Amino acid sequence: MIHDQFTDRGLRVFAEKIRNFGPEMRDMLKTAEIDYDDQETLPTSSFAWPEERRFAIHTPEHAALSTVYAHGVELPRQVRDQLEKAAELHEIPDSGLEKTAADEEPEIADDFSAYLIPQRKFGKIETKGHVKEAEEFFVNNYKRLDLITRANAAATLVKHAQVHDVKLKPALFKHAGLTQTSPRVMGEWLEVRANLSKEASHKLAFNKLASFVQDKSKFTRATRPDLIKLAETIAELDEKADLVRRYDRDLPDAMLTVFNTTKTAEETIRLASKDVPVSKLCNFEPKDFGDALGDDLVKEISDKNGNLKEAELVDVLKTLPADLQTLLVQSLGL
Repeated sequence: MIHDQFTDRGLRVFAEKIRNFGPEMRDMLKTAEIDYDDQETLPTSSFAWPEERRFAIHTPEHAALSTVYAHGVELPRQVRDQLEKAAELHEIPDSGLEKTAADEEPEIADDFSAYLIPQRKFGKIETKGHVKEAEEFFVNNYKRLDLITRANAAATLVKHAQVHDVKLKPALFKHAGLTQTSPRVMGEWLEVRANLSKEASHKLAFNKLASFVQDKSKFTRATRPDLIKLAETIAELDEKADLVRRYDRDLPDAMLTVFNTTKTAEETIRLASKDVPVSKLCNFEPKDFGDALGDDLVKEISDKNGNLKEAELVDVLKTLPADLQTLLVQSLGL
């Protein structure tokens, strides 16, 4: 979830992001006040992202707050343009906006981008129509993309499809690295590769990988970035063993070899050295988290009816210090 001053009720995100700014910005925000009702009552022109009613820029303090919350977040170009104009108009010190350029995205990205391939500013996906056009382009051209770019592009497309309520082809989730991996199936395809390889060194490499992924004592709870990098390794071996020409004939490509089921991967979150399924956390009531972490948290993770808000809960838990993680795990009996 992309936070701003109206959604970060506990100021946890703000506390992390303000570290990226200098003393002038901190001094400017010492007296800043937030009226949470403003998110509903302000005119749309008061927001840098009017469609989402996010990042208020109608006062110097709010423009400064929005600048802080936008730091490090991939936003639509027009939103960032509005933030930059507001920073200039209100003479916001140490804006830091230049630090969030799209070409500085992490290797395996999770940010919400306005482009299918943000580093090339290619393939706008800001509307429902864009999503379907981008899906068609991806299906026809994904083989030309390296695995990291492919995974990032497909994951971004999935996020926009969710926002615009567009149903994508099941294969898109595999390309995005968002489906569960069956180590058994992956191992079997690696063994097929070993049998198809002509050189002994390639046979040995594929067989070693097959043994590794099928060994539950070693290959357990790999993360999405881990699995994508494993797919890269398989792709490199496929290239060396001259197996790429068999893709889509009698061999799935490296990405589809790793992400080999149609079942969407269950999201987990790391708490006190444990990978806890988000679905398990959602079985608890907001007050259960409040008992462990304080009553202020309850409002932040609850809707108007007192129901738990999953996205907000995940955002909070991702920023918890280690000691509070341990306290929460013990309190909930995880």
